Amino acid sequence: MRVNNKGFKYLIVDYDLKISVSYNQPKFCPHVSWDLTAITIANIDTVGSQPYEIFINTNNTMYVPNRQTGRIIVWYEGNITSATNISANLSNPYGLFVAPSYDIYVDSDNNNGRVTKWTLHTTISVPVMHPCQPCWDIFIDINDTLYCSMNNLHQVITKSLNSDSNALIIVGGTSVAGSTSYMLNSPRGIFVDINFDLYVADCNNNRIQLFQAGQLNGITVAGNGAINTITLNCPSGIVLDADNYLFILDQNNYRIVRSGPNGFQCLVGCYGGGSASHQLITPMSMAFDSFGNIFVSDSDNSRIQKFVLKTNACNATTISQHTVTSTMNSVKSSSYITRSDVQSTVTYETNDTTASAPKIRSYNQPKFSAFASWSANAITFATSTTVGSTPYGIFINSENTIYVANKANSQIQVWLNENINSLRTISVGVSSPYALYVTTSGDIYVDNGNWNGRVDKLALDGTIAVPIMYVGQSCYGLFVGINDILYCSIANLHRVVTKPLNSISNTLTIAAGTGCSGSTSDTLNSPRGIFVDINFDLYVADCNNNRIQLFQSGQLNGITVAGNGAINTITLNCPSGIVLDADNYLFIVDQGNHRIVRSGPNGFRCLVGCYGGVSASNQLLNPQSMAFDSFGNIFVYDSSNNRIQKFVLATNSC
Repeated sequence: MRVNNKGFKYLIVDYDLKISVSYNQPKFCPHVSWDLTAITIANIDTVGSQPYEIFINTNNTMYVPNRQTGRIIVWYEGNITSATNISANLSNPYGLFVAPSYDIYVDSDNNNGRVTKWTLHTTISVPVMHPCQPCWDIFIDINDTLYCSMNNLHQVITKSLNSDSNALIIVGGTSVAGSTSYMLNSPRGIFVDINFDLYVADCNNNRIQLFQAGQLNGITVAGNGAINTITLNCPSGIVLDADNYLFILDQNNYRIVRSGPNGFQCLVGCYGGGSASHQLITPMSMAFDSFGNIFVSDSDNSRIQKFVLKTNACNATTISQHTVTSTMNSVKSSSYITRSDVQSTVTYETNDTTASAPKIRSYNQPKFSAFASWSANAITFATSTTVGSTPYGIFINSENTIYVANKANSQIQVWLNENINSLRTISVGVSSPYALYVTTSGDIYVDNGNWNGRVDKLALDGTIAVPIMYVGQSCYGLFVGINDILYCSIANLHRVVTKPLNSISNTLTIAAGTGCSGSTSDTLNSPRGIFVDINFDLYVADCNNNRIQLFQSGQLNGITVAGNGAINTITLNCPSGIVLDADNYLFIVDQGNHRIVRSGPNGFRCLVGCYGGVSASNQLLNPQSMAFDSFGNIFVYDSSNNRIQKFVLATNSC
């Protein structure tokens, strides 16, 4: 890797090199078959009740988590008569994956959602991912990216194992169950090929979805919605062979099916569910050994079944050699896939904030003295007649044009240059919008999540809305950083996600929160307003934790800078908005205390709404958001009073 003088990094990937994988991908002929009568490798006495995951590495060592005992059962090097227990103290584990280094990655905490790594020959585990929900399947691609399939949150997330960043990236699903191309419904098994294409067993949609690298819109390759396919009933596992043909665990049809050059066919369990040796009941996962035998976690029979490869003869025109290389030296083994057809250059742009060009912002960040004050009595700029009931989001650009999200009427209200007589209404099909953000080019990004689960972009003329981000829920806060990264605060999912606006990729990155409510440094509880400074540090109004959290760039552990848990601070009650001035002092919309407070060189103090919450001109009632105009006046969305209040800057002398 090298860096040029413009701050760009270049990574040269030479695919003439062998790519090491830890799992088996045998090559099969079109007319391959397996013995229909299975051998029982392990029963409930060994693997416990309802085993889920099974993994077999290229050395034919088999790993199965015992969900009852919290242990990992291991059969070394194809020895099926002698099992070893790894005492891992797991909590009802689902997914498991073993890397080429023999490190074991396992879903370890069903209650709190955590993936841990167990290093070879050690008894110590290290947490590597905190997804908040159980990982029903785990996969590690050839780029050392860890994938977690979250059945309960209807999405697949990833984390780089080679990066210091704790950021999680959403690569499939939106966290809301659905059947569109960008949604999942109880995803189970996953598989990632060497092109970084993701295959997902989309259980409750009865289909297999393919998410090509960097894309959040899936392609249905088998099951409901695919052409010339097979009927599936809650597929739970997906594996690819050497030719990228699909092997599917068709869970509720109690069988395994395969695609091939002649279409789909049933392989085993083809005569209904049961407990006979040729039957399965709710199979959950499968794996190949290096000889092409199929091992199945036959969950409701509480056993591991082995279906022996019976015939794999090809005619002269289809014979192709597939080599698996194993080296027995200090228990070291690997499998290789060779690609010699392409050399690729991948370009990454660095977040260099030292560039000589000034960073242009579309919003106002006035500079205030330590003793700045605002008129205690506000001017009512707009009432419910204009902005509807329980209004939420407000934005003022550098030219003092005011934008308001009218949640009640599903509209955007615009006043040019702060002129109360220049009202313009934009109606483009948004549904109960909460937040909005306007860029320097005049593009409007608006929450359209109430029914549509997305963020839309409106061009300057406001006549066409283009979906730009699929999040599955409403965005209570929106922000676009100076590097054109779009941030969305999802209160109902307790996290903040991002998407680059200058990239063709649709993947989302989790910038803060885990998806589960909590009060630890890495969790949020109903996050609302957000603000991103020029250092890409993220400030979050963490409403139900009564605090403001700072997430420094690339970090998922927040620092409490105001409210509950901070030192020398102020008491907050469900803060809903956060804005920074030119000196990075905090202006906080303290919703539950019906006021605006500010930090400064002398600590925190109340600015407006300091005498309780009612409807007088010096009072607020559940304020939701605020913005500055270029003169330093404060505009507040006074939600329960159904109005916008303007507090005029009174003094700003130093």
